[in-house]
Amino acid sequence: LESVRKDFECLFGILKRRFRLLRLPIDFQDTETLDNIFKTCCMLHNMLLVFDGLDTIGQEECDWTAADLDLDERSITYVA
Repeated sequence: LESVRKDFECLFGILKRRFRLLRLPIDFQDTETLDNIFKTCCMLHNMLLVFDGLDTIGQEECDWTAADLDLDERSITYVA
């Protein structure tokens, strides 16, 4: 149950960054309207991923090769 909550919070954070409507207080009291707003934002997000060509990231082995590097091989810049 904890992992589902974390996944949902991550999803909502992504949607809030993309859609200004979700960052503002919502004045609707009707739960059906709120459900429709959320579902519409999810659908638009998925459509935009397809449009931008980002819907296939993470599905190929080469997408994960950078994650296999050691920290010594990566360039890390520290800001003082």
